[in-house]
Amino acid sequence: MPDDHPLCGGPVGLDFGSIAGADVLLAIGVRFEEILGFGAGNFYAPDIRVISVDIEPTEIGRNRPVDLGIWGDAKAVLTQLIESAKVALEGNRRKRKETEWIRNVKSIVKTIEDTLHSAASSSDKPIHPSRLGKEVCEFLGKDSYLIMDGGDIFAQATPFYRANFPGSFISALGGSFGHLGGGIPFGIGVKTAKPDKRVLVITGDGSFLFNGSEIDTAVRQNKQIVVVVGNDCQWGMVRHDQQLNQCREACSILSEDVRYDKYAESLGAYGELVTEPDEIQPALRRAFASGVPAVLDVRTDPTALNFANYRGVDARRELVEMHKK
Repeated sequence: MPDDHPLCGGPVGLDFGSIAGADVLLAIGVRFEEILGFGAGNFYAPDIRVISVDIEPTEIGRNRPVDLGIWGDAKAVLTQLIESAKVALEGNRRKRKETEWIRNVKSIVKTIEDTLHSAASSSDKPIHPSRLGKEVCEFLGKDSYLIMDGGDIFAQATPFYRANFPGSFISALGGSFGHLGGGIPFGIGVKTAKPDKRVLVITGDGSFLFNGSEIDTAVRQNKQIVVVVGNDCQWGMVRHDQQLNQCREACSILSEDVRYDKYAESLGAYGELVTEPDEIQPALRRAFASGVPAVLDVRTDPTALNFANYRGVDARRELVEMHKK
């Protein structure tokens, strides 16, 4: 389902109240792990009925009970469901009217998107990470592959991407497997499978440090990927959480003197430092035009809180309450 489909709710996340109003949840290939609250909490209505489809039978009902479990491949099950629906609706071509719940979800999503886009228009320096996400996603258009890595930059940039075909958006978020450092290896894999397509990786400076050396692999194997490092010189999500909870900011600050573009150049890749918001897209054009793997070190605002961090769960609920009023 493309992100611009009228029934796509977008990357809403926990505690926004959208899925909480659903009476039935069809979970396809979804594992109820940490990111989904292990299938419990206010994210779900108390009387919600859950249908779980998974290719691994032991995952069905593992962290929360389900009302109906279907053991099978997602594509095969969906194909059969569509065929069954066609038979059931034979002779009845009337479109279902939009429900109040769907209108409510759309309105909540719009409220969230409006909040995010207001930051994305900023011309401040250091560059607001939402501005970086917006510029990159506008540059990519509809025929490129995007791999997201990291924590804070993931939350800042992901909402601006609109997937239009299967596999166009790949997340390094892995639930119980962790989510840092997979972006560059994923990018090399995608470029190997789709050599004629543009492949771009957005990563944080902390997550880049896990597997940045794989730029050498990309150079040696002639896999042109472009890596955009949202460099706020810190473990952003960790540090913001420490600040919000008045903890000691331990081991969360990284050096401003490190140049990831120069590191890439030392491995035979193209590198460029970007400090001006208006230079993001020109730098992307130069990176792809170089014909070799590339790393853009984009200096972002270390004080910018992502939507998940911003006063935590209370702020997200506040947005929902604002919408209701």
